[in-house]
Amino acid sequence: MSNANFNGASLNKTKFIEAKLEGATFRGAFIEETDFSGADLSYADLTGADGIDLAYWDGTIFHETIMPDGSIRTHAP
Repeated sequence: MSNANFNGASLNKTKFIEAKLEGATFRGAFIEETDFSGADLSYADLTGADGIDLAYWDGTIFHETIMPDGSIRTHAP
């Protein structure tokens, strides 16, 4: 699902466990209780995504990932 467009989508409780989401866009998406455990979100764009505090991030890979507040995060588990 690299480079997929999830902009504005309601992804509540969706499971992206160990998904390859490099370059995917989630601008303005609703991601409450979405499971990104072990997913690769390198270069993904989460600008304005809602529900980030209630999503699951165990083992998620971030590399130059744009977070909802516009900050850039780089962190590998």
